[in-house]
Amino acid sequence: MINSLDAEPNGRALDATAGMESTPSDAPLTASIRECRPGDLGVASVLFSRLLRSGENCNLATLESYLSTLFFEHPWRDPQLPSLVSVSARGAITGFLGVLPVRMTYRGRPVRTALASALMVDSAQRDPTAGARLLRTFLGGPQDLSVSEHSNALAAGMWLRLGGVAVPAYSMDWLRILRPLQAGIALAKLPPWLAGLSRPAAGAVEGLLRTDSRRAFRLDQEDPRITRSGLDVDQLADLAVRFAAPYGLKPAWDASSLRWFLEHAAHKGDWGDLTARVVTGRNKAPLGCYLYYGRPGGVAFVLQIFSAPENAVTVVRSLLADVHALGCAAVRGRAQPDMLGALLQTGCIFKHGTSLTMHSRNEQLLAAIHAGDALLTGLAGETWSRMNRGKFD
Repeated sequence: MINSLDAEPNGRALDATAGMESTPSDAPLTASIRECRPGDLGVASVLFSRLLRSGENCNLATLESYLSTLFFEHPWRDPQLPSLVSVSARGAITGFLGVLPVRMTYRGRPVRTALASALMVDSAQRDPTAGARLLRTFLGGPQDLSVSEHSNALAAGMWLRLGGVAVPAYSMDWLRILRPLQAGIALAKLPPWLAGLSRPAAGAVEGLLRTDSRRAFRLDQEDPRITRSGLDVDQLADLAVRFAAPYGLKPAWDASSLRWFLEHAAHKGDWGDLTARVVTGRNKAPLGCYLYYGRPGGVAFVLQIFSAPENAVTVVRSLLADVHALGCAAVRGRAQPDMLGALLQTGCIFKHGTSLTMHSRNEQLLAAIHAGDALLTGLAGETWSRMNRGKFD
C-alpha cells in the first residue's frame, strides 16, 4: 500500500515476514486465516499505527473508525472479497490484509477485481508464515484480477513466489523540479522548524539567481489559447468517465462512487489541498484534466492525469504551470504508461519506488495490463484513500 517516491511504505510491516522460510520451535502448532470482522479493527489499527505509522501521532479511535468506513462501507463492497486476518492457535490476531473491491470492465465485460492494501504481520517469531498465508488466501479468492498498487520488495517477492507478476511500466514514479533550492529543502525532509527557517532564504536566492528560468528547470511557454479552470465533483466524474473510455481495462465509475472516493481523497493532511483542473483548447473543448495536492514551498503530489494521447503534452504543461503558480518547489506522481512520453518531454525524471503487482488466470487481462491498456493507479487504485499517507490525529 501507500505511495512514496523515496520510501517503501510497507517496509516496516513486512520486515516481520523476512524470516518466513524458517519455523522457530515456539511457533504455533496451528493457525488460521479468516474473514476480518468489525471487532478485529481495534487490533488492526494498533498494527497499522505501530508498523506503518511509526513515529507519527495516530489517534487509534480515529484510525479504527476510518478502517471501518473504508473496508465495511465501501460503495463497491463485495461480501465474497473480505479483508482477512491471521489468527494464532491461541486466538490472537497476528496479521491483517485489507481488501478493496474494484468494479472494472474489460472491453465492455465486467471484471471482478480485488486490490490488496495494508499487508501487516505482527511478529515473524510468533507466526512466521502469516504474511504468505494471508496473501495466498487472498489470491485464491473468486476475483478475476488481483492487484497491489504499491508493493515493496518483500511484498513483491511474495507475489512472485505465489504466481503473480510485477509490471515495470506501472511501477515508476516521476519527479519534476521547479525551484531547485526549495526542492532540496523539501525533499531533504528537514525538521519543520529548520525547513521553515531555510525556505525563505532559498526563495530569495532563487529570486536573485532566477534558477527556475534555467534550461533544466524552465517551463515551456503555455499557448495562450489553452486555458485551465476548476472542477466540481460532478464535472470531474463526467470527465473521468470520458477520458477513461479508451482504456481496454478500466474502473466502472459512476458519479456516486467517484464522489465517495474523492471525499476520502480530499483529506491528506500534510499534502495540502486537493486541486482539480480541466484543460480546454481554443474551441473550449476539454483536452484533459488532473488532480493534485500542493502547497507553497512543498512538493506537490499528482493523484491523476487524464488526457487523450494527442493532448498529453499540453495537459502536463498545464499541470506544471498550475503547480508552479501555486509556489510549489517540485511535483511528483505515479507514472501511467500512456503518459510516459509526455512526462519525459516536459523534463520529468523517473525512478522505481514500489511495484504494481498483479495475479490473474485470465491471459487477456494480463496482456492488456502489460500493454499499458489499463487504468489501475490513482483513483483507479488505492492512492485516493487516507491509508496512503493520510493523517489520523
